[in-house]
Amino acid sequence: MSKTKGKLSFTKAAVEVLRSEKRPLRPKEIVEIAIRKKLIISDSKRPAATMAGRLYSNKGKIFESVGSGRYELK
Repeated sequence: MSKTKGKLSFTKAAVEVLRSEKRPLRPKEIVEIAIRKKLIISDSKRPAATMAGRLYSNKGKIFESVGSGRYELK
């Protein structure tokens, strides 16, 4: 299990990134932006997979899949 150190959880970081970018993004893009903005810091070898899991598990509640592996806020 990865240790995540940062200001936000992966889910909250995704909300923040998608809100600021105002366009659908892939999990890898969300992670790259969140790390660059220092919203999250992860020692995971596959942080995009972790993000994809968070997006998928909250699909329909917080996020919507818009095809091609991209997500947006609901």
